[in-house]
Amino acid sequence: MDSSIKRHQGLLFGNAGLVAVVGLVSGFFLMFSVLGRIELWPLFASETAVSGELRAWRAAHVGCLMNALLCGLGAMALPFVSPGRARIFVVYGLIVTAWANTAFYIFGVFGRTHGLSGYDVPGLGQGNAFDILAFLPAALASGVTIACMIVIANGAFRGARQD
Repeated sequence: MDSSIKRHQGLLFGNAGLVAVVGLVSGFFLMFSVLGRIELWPLFASETAVSGELRAWRAAHVGCLMNALLCGLGAMALPFVSPGRARIFVVYGLIVTAWANTAFYIFGVFGRTHGLSGYDVPGLGQGNAFDILAFLPAALASGVTIACMIVIANGAFRGARQD
């Protein structure tokens, strides 16, 4: 096994851990949204309401955790990816993906169109700055993510044929 794998796996797992923290903290905001106030019983309670819709906080909680898992999948699959440019692309592509999608979920909570558009959307209204901050990184990352998964799948199938 090539020596760069451990370093690259560390980068992926480290970023996965941080993205997971964002997802777990989003879980607290999901709870506050359900309660209609900020409360950590029996320690603290405040009648302060949390901005954002319940379903947007649920998406932020689950979506960030799923992106952390995607980084972990990439880290575990690295031995199947050819060393060099392909491996570098997968490592940094998945890190960009994880953080771009995290931005999508968090900014989408505060967007009028949930980060899906900057235009006027019937039933949701005109997009705002949070929608743009949510949409643009995720749009970029969508193609990168698909390409990373194709590189991983190709390497894994190639490795399966060799045994």
